[in-house]
Amino acid sequence: MVEHAKIAEVDRLGVGVGLLGIGRKTLELEAIDGQMQRELDDVRARYSARIESRTETIRTLVARLEQACNRSRAGLLKRGSKSLKTLFGRVFWRLSPDRIGTLQGISADQATANLVRRGHLGLVRIRKEPNKPGIKSAVLAGEIEDAELRACGIVVKLGEENFAYSLDRVAVSKRIAEGN
Repeated sequence: MVEHAKIAEVDRLGVGVGLLGIGRKTLELEAIDGQMQRELDDVRARYSARIESRTETIRTLVARLEQACNRSRAGLLKRGSKSLKTLFGRVFWRLSPDRIGTLQGISADQATANLVRRGHLGLVRIRKEPNKPGIKSAVLAGEIEDAELRACGIVVKLGEENFAYSLDRVAVSKRIAEGN
């Protein structure tokens, strides 16, 4: 963290010089990151065929084992058991949980509205949550005190001004190319 007492005021030229320094380091960082990504892409390309081949082989072996175990399930499992432990691992059958979703192209909001419209109110959950825009309006209008909000477990932090910058990458690149 920068100590503010040691930082002098700056003029327009000083701000420009500061942004040039930040821009120079940012472009160096991006170049390093780009080089790393290219190297990672090369490594992925070298290994991808082998990985895909092994992945497909594993899928085939799993499918064959699953078919064989399903055919032999009664002989493999003891009464009431759902798994078989071997020297090299375990096979088991598990019940997947029920899932309820929406049809393709139908959003959850649309499905909810359809349930309400068709009279299935018991199948719709109503979620209660703080009305953030209403709270902000009440605070700004002085209708509710901070202490009351805190008693309700709510804290309001109004937006504040923060320093930010944007770089003119073209100008920074030109200046670097000129050797300055």
